[in-house]
Amino acid sequence: MIWIIFLIVLIVLLYTYFKKRPIFEEYKNLTEFMIVIFTVFFAIYQLNSSTDDFEKLSKRKYGLFETYRLDDADIAIVILNSAAGTAKDVIDQFRAKGIKAGLLKPRLFRPFPYEEVADAIKNVKALCVMDRADSFGAYGPLFIELCGVALHLQERPLMINKIYGLGGRDFMPEHAELVLNELVEISKTGKAKIFKEYIGVRE
Repeated sequence: MIWIIFLIVLIVLLYTYFKKRPIFEEYKNLTEFMIVIFTVFFAIYQLNSSTDDFEKLSKRKYGLFETYRLDDADIAIVILNSAAGTAKDVIDQFRAKGIKAGLLKPRLFRPFPYEEVADAIKNVKALCVMDRADSFGAYGPLFIELCGVALHLQERPLMINKIYGLGGRDFMPEHAELVLNELVEISKTGKAKIFKEYIGVRE
């Protein structure tokens, strides 16, 4: 009886394993589909409202992800949600000092737009991925996705992972400044002292 149960479980596991490949392909197709949906949706929206004026006033442009001063950036932060607004102000301060800093703010997490993000960060030398969630025994979930993005690049940026905002703590400008200063040092030396670190937590 035990052997029968074991065989049934083994068959189910093998079936599930071999189903993974077509599921992966479907996710790739879904990414392309989502790009089309985003394009069509905002094309229709543009016909019915003044989105160009909205973009000029709000500095917001919606897509799979948002980039900020990233085109010529040597260092960059990848960060989600409202914390990106805080980081943008600090990036402007670094730009005023002549430091080429930029930002990428993902909007779509699944399916993750690997190739599109890779194209956006292809010129970056040092990159910090900011996670507001921790994965004990591993890196943050967003950092892991960016490691997948790096596989699409011939020349990969040196990447570090910062975990912030645990317990609902705010992401402050001094945190962004700390990260950008570290990235400046990494871009100069080509070395990172630590790849995963917590910021803004009480120790």
